[in-house]
Amino acid sequence: MSDTFTAYDPSRLPDAVVAYLDAHGQYRSADAGATFAPGATVVDDGSTYRGIDEIVAWVDRSATEYEVTRTRVGQSGADTDRPVVRVRLDGTFPAVR
Repeated sequence: MSDTFTAYDPSRLPDAVVAYLDAHGQYRSADAGATFAPGATVVDDGSTYRGIDEIVAWVDRSATEYEVTRTRVGQSGADTDRPVVRVRLDGTFPAVR
């Protein structure tokens, strides 16, 4: 994977990636979960979520746990099978200790 990020351009990303980002940002957890394969795994904040039901619950919780503004600021690997989208998160997060 390249560490070089370019400006965010959804037209160069797979439809499923853009659909996930849109659904998650609009608090549509079932739609976000529908972009994953049945056997998908997500690792976030030290926890692992396996399968659609766990992923939908994670999306639902993570989308509503804090007040967050998401800004898509860049991407890399858009032409590969592992695109990365850089998203800036601004919000009411707990202090890191």
